[in-house]
Amino acid sequence: MLIVRELLKFFSFLSNIIISFFIHNKGKRCKDTIVIVRTDGIGDILIWLSEVERIKERYKNKKLVLITNESIVSLIKNINLFNEVIGIDINKFNRKLIYKYQILKKLKKNKYEILINPIYSRSIASEGIALSINADWKITNSGDLSNINRIEQKISNSYYDEIINITQKAKSEFFYNNLFTNLLIGKNQKIKLFKLKIFNEKEKSKIESYCIFFLGSSDIRKCWEIEKFLKIAEKIKIPIILCGGKNEEKIGEKFLKNNFNKNIINKIGKTSLYETAKIIKNAKFVLSNDTFAVHLATILRTKSIVILGGGHFGRFLPYPKELENENDKFLPEVIYKKMKCFNCNWRCKYDDIPWRCIKNIKVTNIQINKELGG
Repeated sequence: MLIVRELLKFFSFLSNIIISFFIHNKGKRCKDTIVIVRTDGIGDILIWLSEVERIKERYKNKKLVLITNESIVSLIKNINLFNEVIGIDINKFNRKLIYKYQILKKLKKNKYEILINPIYSRSIASEGIALSINADWKITNSGDLSNINRIEQKISNSYYDEIINITQKAKSEFFYNNLFTNLLIGKNQKIKLFKLKIFNEKEKSKIESYCIFFLGSSDIRKCWEIEKFLKIAEKIKIPIILCGGKNEEKIGEKFLKNNFNKNIINKIGKTSLYETAKIIKNAKFVLSNDTFAVHLATILRTKSIVILGGGHFGRFLPYPKELENENDKFLPEVIYKKMKCFNCNWRCKYDDIPWRCIKNIKVTNIQINKELGG
C-alpha cells in the first residue's frame, strides 16, 4: 500500500513537470509584485501569519499575492495582509489532471518579480506551482523530506534561484518559519504570537455563553472517540456548538444521535472558515482534536483544549515555551499521554483506530470547571 501511494505521488510530481513544459506562456508582467506560495494545511498557515508582517515590512513598496489552500481563502481575504489571494483545491490539484492543467495555465498568465515558497515541508503541490509560475527570482528553503522524497527534492531545488539553508534543527514549526524569515530579510527577531482581528470585537453572538466542539480531523485515526466527547458534553451546562467541514457531517450525526444534552447547535459543514472564526471568537472555550481550530482559537485569543497524539509532537503542538508568560491564558491546553513511540511522523506501528496515543487519553484527563461552563 505504501509503495502504491509513493508511486501515485511520483506520478503527480512528474505530471507537474510535463504540464508546465507544454504550457507556453511568458506571462503578463506584474510590476513590483511578489507571490508567496503557501499551499499546506490551514493550521500551518495560521501559525505562519506572524511572519507575514515582517515580510511586508521588508517589501513595503511591493504588492503581495498569496497562492494558498482554497479552504482558508474566506478568512485570509478578511485579514488584509495581502493585495490578492488565489485559492486552490489542493486535493483536486493532486488527483485531477484536468484541474491541475487549468490551474497551472492560469498561474502562468502573470510574471512576478519574486516568488517566495517559505514552506518547510514542501509538497508535490507547492513544487508544481513554484515550477509553473513565471518570476524573475524564486526563493525557497532547504526543508525536510516529510512530503517529498530525496529525488523529488533534488529536482525541485532546480526550480529556484535561491535556497535558504535551514541548518538549525528546530522542534517547532514556529521556529522553522522564524528562521526562514530571519534569513530572508536579514534581520533576527524572536517568535511571537499573531493576533487576528477580522471583525468588530464588540460584535455579540445571539447566544450569550457557549462552547465549541470540533469532532473531526484530517484523518479519522486522529479523532478522539465520539463516546468520550459525549461524556464531556454531559458535564457542560452551557450550549455546545458543533463545528467542522462538510466531510465531518457523519461524525456530527453520530454525536447528535447519542447526545442527551439538548443544548446542541450543529454548524458542521454550514459555515465558511471566516464565519467559523466569528463563532470561535465569542466562545467560552473550544474542545478539539488536532485540527486548525486550535490555532485559530489561539490567534483569536479564545481558550482551547486539544486532544493530541504523538505523530508530530512538539512541531505544531504544544506551543513552544518561548510563547509563554504574556500569552499563558491564550495558549492551547494540550491533553496527551506520552508513549515511547512519539514523533513517529504518523507511521504508527499499531492498527488501532483512533491511533493508540489518542485512544489512551481518558475523559478524566479533561477538567471542565465552572468558569468554562461545567
